Amino acid sequence: MYTLVKNGAATQMTAASFSRDFDENIQNFTFDLAESNLTHFIASDAYNTTTCRFKMSEAYDLL
Repeated sequence: MYTLVKNGAATQMTAASFSRDFDENIQNFTFDLAESNLTHFIASDAYNTTTCRFKMSEAYDLL
């Protein structure tokens, strides 16, 4: 991913991945990417509020 970003790619993480909605490994990986400046956008997953939880405030607080 570093090479892609270095060459101009932008990346996006889902807000729920910053919380423990998935699992601790996903959360740790997400924070590693953010701390390495490899995350550019945080997605809300608001396109599907039935099965995806809107976690923007929680992600913002955790960041």
